[in-house]
Amino acid sequence: MRKIFAVIFCLCSIIIYAQDSKQDKAYYPAGTIKAKRTHHANHEKCEYWYYYENGNLKSTGYNFEYKSEGKNKRDKVGKWNYFREDGSLINEGLYEKNKKIGEWKYYNEKGNLSHYGIYENGERTGIWSYLNDNGNVKRYGGFKNKKAFGEWHYFSENGTLIKKGILEEGKKSGEWQFYNNNGQLTSIGSYKNGEEIGLWNYFYDNGVLSKAGYFENGNATSQWKFYDNLGNLTHEGFYQNGKKSGLWKNYDKDGTLVTSGSFEDNEAVGIWTFYHDTIEGYYTKQFVNGNPTRKISFYNQEGVLQRIGEHDGDMMEGKWQWFDANGNITKTAHFSKNLQTGVWESFYENGITNQKGYALNGKAEGLEKNYHENGNLYSTGKFKNGLMHGEWKYYDEEETYVKSVFYDNGVIIPNNN
Repeated sequence: MRKIFAVIFCLCSIIIYAQDSKQDKAYYPAGTIKAKRTHHANHEKCEYWYYYENGNLKSTGYNFEYKSEGKNKRDKVGKWNYFREDGSLINEGLYEKNKKIGEWKYYNEKGNLSHYGIYENGERTGIWSYLNDNGNVKRYGGFKNKKAFGEWHYFSENGTLIKKGILEEGKKSGEWQFYNNNGQLTSIGSYKNGEEIGLWNYFYDNGVLSKAGYFENGNATSQWKFYDNLGNLTHEGFYQNGKKSGLWKNYDKDGTLVTSGSFEDNEAVGIWTFYHDTIEGYYTKQFVNGNPTRKISFYNQEGVLQRIGEHDGDMMEGKWQWFDANGNITKTAHFSKNLQTGVWESFYENGITNQKGYALNGKAEGLEKNYHENGNLYSTGKFKNGLMHGEWKYYDEEETYVKSVFYDNGVIIPNNN
């Protein structure tokens, strides 16, 4: 009798449960299931399943269903899981009154945990950690008012710290430090509203300072200095709004000044001075819009102009002039591809012509005249392929004829005076 009663009780329980439970389903036009809901009579908490058209689960969790102001309402509660169309898990966590709470975990397409952290009243709070595919933390830090806040740390694939600093409302603020994959400090400086500000220092892998300078609103400004990996100053100059502006100087490894000149909007302008390519002193070039003009001037170590002319690359071109220590012209000549060509003339210190001739492809050619310091003719004759050739006539200071000498390709022909 007791066994019969027990069987009847179990059957009644099953019937009652079946009557108290209800499952609703919705379908895509193609006939595949789109969603289903299971709820129980007198229970407001319902379990939901949502599906992709390919039949894979899209999300699952619980909703709290109720009426408010005559309308049906639904709030997510408890555990929810979300999936990609291929079935891989996207994220999982808890809801309370439709807002995320507690720990949530997020996964990448490979199924690896990508980041996790705490929600409070639907907003991220506290420390959140983000992971590489290998499971190592790539960054972690806090959140406040839906934005990254407080100190954040960033790591390389192998877990080495590569940078750290403060975030305010998701933007870098205060001091930040950056490191290479060996943990060596590479730069340090400050941010304001996500932009560099104030003094920044940069370092080589051996810890030696590589450069130092100032920022304003994220742009380099004021004076900057640059060093080699031994700590020697290599160049220095000024920036304005992130562009080179004003005087810049370059040095060799011994600290000797090599070049100096000005920039404007990141382009070399005006007169630039070069000290390293000549042992006799230095030379200057004119720059326009970042490009050198053909004009070039050479000075001795005391700053006295020695010669002036034009260069095409490293080749002498056009008209050239030479000067003595008092600034007087001592010679004028023309060049083509580094070879003297055309009329040339030299002068005494008093400005009187000393010599006058013609050159072709770097060699004297044709008629040449030489003068005494009083301006009277001293000699006249011709050159052939750089050698004296034919009759040359000579005169005294009063320009009285003295003698003639005959040459054959630079060799004097005897007994022809």
